[in-house]
Amino acid sequence: MKNEQKSAITTTNQVRAEVGENSLQASIQAGKHEMIADEPESLGGKDTGPEPFDYLLSALAACTTITLRMYADRKDWPVSMINAVVSLLKEEAGDAVELEKNPVKKLQTNITVTGNLTDDQVLRLLEIAKKCPVHKAILPAFKIVTEIRLAQPK
Repeated sequence: MKNEQKSAITTTNQVRAEVGENSLQASIQAGKHEMIADEPESLGGKDTGPEPFDYLLSALAACTTITLRMYADRKDWPVSMINAVVSLLKEEAGDAVELEKNPVKKLQTNITVTGNLTDDQVLRLLEIAKKCPVHKAILPAFKIVTEIRLAQPK
């Protein structure tokens, strides 16, 4: 008898977006939460909400800070604040024709942790930041540069 592998696909999260006839504004439904996205006026939108890429950056920033908070709490480390700023960077160097067809994009994540931590603890948090589920999910599509710094409590 062969050892059969079973595979099951389960939907864990689902988001719906809808755009009307005369607008670039998207109405987004994520569970019981409603959001909007829009393009800036320079691209034909009305700038009534974040751009779609802003939601991608938000997802990475939120996941990173939540993951670090969970880890610091589990280790009982004295961390009072975790801040992440994620930026989308487009590569400027290289062959202009190739870059126009397929621009190289990378995400820059700058994390600030406030607390009384050792250098080893800060380095461990940097490792953990790169393991957040959103980071791992988008890593194949983007180069992600993550940096961390320690801010002392006031």
